[in-house]
Amino acid sequence: MFAAWLVGIVLLASDNFFPPSRIPVTLFATLALGYLILLSRTFRAIVAGIPQHWLIGIQTRVFLIRYFKGQLPGLFAIPAGVGDILTGVLAPLVAYWWFVGKPYARGAAIAWNLFGMADLIAR
Repeated sequence: MFAAWLVGIVLLASDNFFPPSRIPVTLFATLALGYLILLSRTFRAIVAGIPQHWLIGIQTRVFLIRYFKGQLPGLFAIPAGVGDILTGVLAPLVAYWWFVGKPYARGAAIAWNLFGMADLIAR
C-alpha cells in the first residue's frame, strides 16, 4: 500500500502536480490519510506486533552500515548528520537493552527517540 502511495506521489510530482499553490492541500490530504490509517485497528495491531528493538535497531542499517559501505558520504556527518550518526551509534545499544529487558530500557528508548526527533526538527 505504501509503495503504491510512493509511486503515485512520484508520478504526480514528475507531472508538476504540486505547484506552490497545491502544497498546503497536498500536505493536508497526506496528513488526513495518515490519521485515517492510524485509526485502523489492523494497522495498529501490525505496528504493535513489531518488536521495539527491531524499530530501534533499524537505525544501524540506515546510517552506520550505509556509511561504512561508502553509500553515505563522510561530509554528510559534519554539518547536519552528527545527530544522525549519534542516533545510529546508540541504536544497537538501546535496542539491546530493550531486548534483554533492562529496567532502564524504557527510559533510554524514550530519551533516544526524543533525541532523534529533536535532531530531525533542529535542521
